[in-house]
Amino acid sequence: PRIYDELERALAQFYPEATFEIPLFLRYGSWIGGDRDGNPYVTLDVTEEALREQKETILKLYNIETDALYQNLSSAQTRVGYSDELRESIERDFTLVPTDEIEVLERFRLEPYRQKLIMMFRRLRATRAENAERWQNRASRSSTDSPHNARAYRNAQEFLDDLYLVRDSLNAHKGERLARGRLARLIRAVEVFGFHLATLDIRQHADRHRSAMDEIMRHYGLSHDYAQMTEETRS
Repeated sequence: PRIYDELERALAQFYPEATFEIPLFLRYGSWIGGDRDGNPYVTLDVTEEALREQKETILKLYNIETDALYQNLSSAQTRVGYSDELRESIERDFTLVPTDEIEVLERFRLEPYRQKLIMMFRRLRATRAENAERWQNRASRSSTDSPHNARAYRNAQEFLDDLYLVRDSLNAHKGERLARGRLARLIRAVEVFGFHLATLDIRQHADRHRSAMDEIMRHYGLSHDYAQMTEETRS
C-alpha cells in the first residue's frame, strides 16, 4: 500500500491537472508451508496451518486499523452527515448483534460512523475466531452450529464493501479529509492482501496431481483414465 501511495503522490505532483486511478499491479506470494514436492515434512496439516496463520496475521492488522479509525472518526451526526446506505447497513448489522451488546451500541446512535466501525471490528474478531478452528472441525458440522459464523465476514469483499460504504458516505457529506489518510490506506491494504495476505504456491509432485484429478473425474463420471487424456482434452 505504501508503494501505491508514493505513486499517487508523484503523479499528483507532476500531473496536477490529471486524475489517476492506479490499478492493482502488485501482489504477494509465498511457498512457505506449500513446498510439498519431495518434502515429507510438509503435510496437509502444515499447509493448513500456514494458510490459517497468514489469514490471522492480516486480520489482526485489520482489527488494529479498524480500532484506530474508530478513535479518529468521532464526528457526531450533527457535524458530518451520513448516507441512507450507511444507515441501512447499520440496521442490517444490528440483526447480527447479540442481545447483550445492543445497549452498548445504542450509546453511539448519534455517531453512526463509530457505530459502524464497532460492528466491523467485531465482525473481524468473529472471522478470526472462525479461522482459529481446524478446517476438518468446521466441515464436520453445519454452518448454523458455529457461534461465530453469522457475524464472521465470508470473504474480503464483504469487508471492503463496508469500508467503501464508510468512505463514500464521508465523501458525500463533506468528510473528504476523514476519508483520506488511514481509511484510504486500509482500503488499499485490503485490496492488495485480501484475507489471505499472500498467495500460497502449492508445490506437489505431478503424479499426486494426476492421481487426485483422476479420482475427481471418476467420481463425477467425467473420465475413467485422466492420466491418458491429452493436454487438449484436459483443458
